[in-house]
Amino acid sequence: MNGQQMAEARARIEAGEAVRVVARAYTVTPKTLRATLARQKP
Repeated sequence: MNGQQMAEARARIEAGEAVRVVARAYTVTPKTLRATLARQKP
């Protein structure tokens, strides 16, 4: 995932969208998405 995708994913999750739905949109697993966002804390 690039920086733009990470920002979009974080915004979608904060807006209440389910993590698995957001992960699917970026073709990653929910576990990978959570780990990626945790590493890239703003």
